[in-house]
Amino acid sequence: MALSATDILGPVHSPNKRETRAAMVMTLFGAFGRNGISGDLGNELDSALLQQLRAWADVVLVSSSTATAEEYGPADTPIAVLSRSLDIDPSLGVFSGRDAIVVCPEQSLTDDKLAPQRTALKHAGARFISSGDGSPATIIEALHREGFNRIACEGGPSVYADMIGNDLIDVLHITLDPTTSAADGPWGLADIANQEAFKRRYALEATHTSPDEGDSVLFLRYRSVRDE
Repeated sequence: MALSATDILGPVHSPNKRETRAAMVMTLFGAFGRNGISGDLGNELDSALLQQLRAWADVVLVSSSTATAEEYGPADTPIAVLSRSLDIDPSLGVFSGRDAIVVCPEQSLTDDKLAPQRTALKHAGARFISSGDGSPATIIEALHREGFNRIACEGGPSVYADMIGNDLIDVLHITLDPTTSAADGPWGLADIANQEAFKRRYALEATHTSPDEGDSVLFLRYRSVRDE
């Protein structure tokens, strides 16, 4: 039987159980992008996995910089775009989707200087969710309050670092693309260095190799191991 995105996604909990998954693709030596975007990495099965995760999720969480760089378009799954400055192009395709959300600290919703940005984004179809002080934990809590139990985090690297550093990712889907290029970067989760000292451990749940001969893309699924 051919390997499918459903196989890579693996077993899932009931929809009422809260779970946050992160999907990331990287090169053999840890670059998260090529030519400034992640779309140049991985293969068709990796793209199918991303769509499968979106179908599983109640909401997709992504930074405004990643949504802009990757030119996010409309989606059937609600997209929650993270921003403090609200400096987001209102013509971004994501705002014509089913439910376009801007998640921002409460201060961003009350700062008079940001009133023009709020107005422009509202006219584009966005709705706002306050994440309180804007910390990673309050971001997840805000999405849970909205009834979003299943969260698919699509980065970018700084969001991954914040979420992993605060132990908020339950399952990691890592696609390893065994290629290198002079156009690779950024490398690794540099923002992890800004976190307090910590050690997170993940247990390997499954590995899959690409069925495409000569491709050698590796799909890894890890689950967070937490002390009881």
